[in-house]
Amino acid sequence: MAASGEKVRVDIGFEGGSTLTVSVTAPEADSLEQRLRSGDGGVAELDSDDGRLIVVLAHVLYVRRHSRGGRVGFSVAT
Repeated sequence: MAASGEKVRVDIGFEGGSTLTVSVTAPEADSLEQRLRSGDGGVAELDSDDGRLIVVLAHVLYVRRHSRGGRVGFSVAT
């Protein structure tokens, strides 16, 4: 499990095809995944880098969590 202050990037896919990409703490991402698995519904509150979000769980189709090393970039060959 990730450190509590570490930020992770997640994509949240909604009914109708909209997707939201946010950066949240690892515990918030874990909590969102657990709430979706439980199927209890309601709302989830997330503190992202862009501000506070309230997500209606009944409208979420999927959550994709990005791995830390998954960014595309350039490197210098040695």
